[in-house]
Amino acid sequence: MLPIYPLPAAALFDAVCRVAAAAPRTYLQAIFPKKMAARWVARTALFNFPDVIVAQVSPRGEDKSTLVLYSRSEYGYSDLGVNRARLKAWIGALERSLE
Repeated sequence: MLPIYPLPAAALFDAVCRVAAAAPRTYLQAIFPKKMAARWVARTALFNFPDVIVAQVSPRGEDKSTLVLYSRSEYGYSDLGVNRARLKAWIGALERSLE
């Protein structure tokens, strides 16, 4: 079950974009404002490998919305938990920014 955030979808999407912009070694690859979706590439610290992060926000009524956030490695079999840690960090930063 996706968490429901108590704010309009556009506001949640803006907040996610701000969190992504503050992330180290991360740049915006594509943004789809009408769909409230975006794709970023983050480079790993050690070998500079690209990881892809995708976010999409969906409205759930007038003042509520949900977020789907996905991160994966482009190369290799295992990322040693880097993508999971990134998602936890982004969600934590998002929730702190909404307090």
